[in-house]
Amino acid sequence: MPSRRFHALAGSLALALLAFTIPAPAQAEPRRVALSDALAAAERESPDLRLAAQGVAAARARVVTAGARPNPILGLDREQLGGDERYHETAVTVARTIDLSGQRGARREAALREAAAAEMRVDAERARLRADVLRAYLRAAAAESRLGVLGEAAALFRDASRAGETRFREGDIARYELERLQVEAARYETLLSEARLEVRSAGRELALLAPPDAAAPDTLLLPADTLGAVALRAATLGADTAISLALRRADVRAAEADVEAARAVIDLRRRARRADPMVSVGLKEQAGGVYGAVVGVSVPLPVSDRGQGPIAEAEAALAEAETRVALARRAAGAEARRALDRRASLAERLTLREGLIARTRSLLRAAEVAYAEGETGLLELLDAAESYRAAREGADALLADYLTSVADLERATGGTDR
Repeated sequence: MPSRRFHALAGSLALALLAFTIPAPAQAEPRRVALSDALAAAERESPDLRLAAQGVAAARARVVTAGARPNPILGLDREQLGGDERYHETAVTVARTIDLSGQRGARREAALREAAAAEMRVDAERARLRADVLRAYLRAAAAESRLGVLGEAAALFRDASRAGETRFREGDIARYELERLQVEAARYETLLSEARLEVRSAGRELALLAPPDAAAPDTLLLPADTLGAVALRAATLGADTAISLALRRADVRAAEADVEAARAVIDLRRRARRADPMVSVGLKEQAGGVYGAVVGVSVPLPVSDRGQGPIAEAEAALAEAETRVALARRAAGAEARRALDRRASLAERLTLREGLIARTRSLLRAAEVAYAEGETGLLELLDAAESYRAAREGADALLADYLTSVADLERATGGTDR
């Protein structure tokens, strides 16, 4: 009678093989893209970047508005004295506020500072977008690398299963060993299917961030470069340079620009406390054909509103902006230091993996040939296959982690367009 272990193995094999009897839905043909093209497409198509650019356009329009002189005021007054219209007065005047306090210049300066801050925010958004694209690119490259490893291992077990069937028919191995081999082959097919799903997921994420022209909704965008061919400039950055660049990246400069804008607003609010006179000139006509010039001056009196509230509000906004600058600098420095530490750790571990893949591949080939010729057992083949897969996946995952740490360092120091 077959043992319980035999039934368990047979059941596992049946369940694993059942997954491959269900037809897979048709998949979109992937498109290949270089990293530079993906970055360019992301900047061209990003709605977040477009929104930030529209904010700059609005800020520049406010500069024009702030620098405009006030329009003159045309006035017409008529006084009728008496019921028979024998006496009346008509005056036509033009009035205009004279900017003695310099509010127009201060208002324009504040608007210019706000526009500069908006431009820095565009740069910060561009850096964030490029960092996201780079991470998605690396994720897709790593997923394809893992798919290649599992594809190679799955192909090996297909060949080993065929060899095992031949040896079983010849009476060289037991049924248990054949079915154990088939279960292992089905397990690798399952891992291969999961890897294909990960590649599709990564490809769709990359296509969402960097959509090609006239892209279909189900477009898969995959890297044109292999994982090992992705070159990043931050891989050679020294610690001092990295920290210095981090403290000058776009989001920090945007926070500093907000401080300058807040200071300009304080100056504007203080100038607004000074009364600007309104001067009017015109012509008056009286009954009987008498004409004369009219000159008038009006000045607002700071009785109920002396401007303390707007000044206090502007000073509070300045203090808030200065705090944000301190926080931005601290966050940028900490982010750069974390990325530097992680890059150094992964680079050291990466060198330890050199040569391991070649040795495990050689071991696996030898075990495969020996098993096919009946010179070794199943356990040796399984052990060699698992060692090779673990070595390849571990090395590729380590390389992906290292490149991701370099990408994080590029993000921390200002982005890939530095």
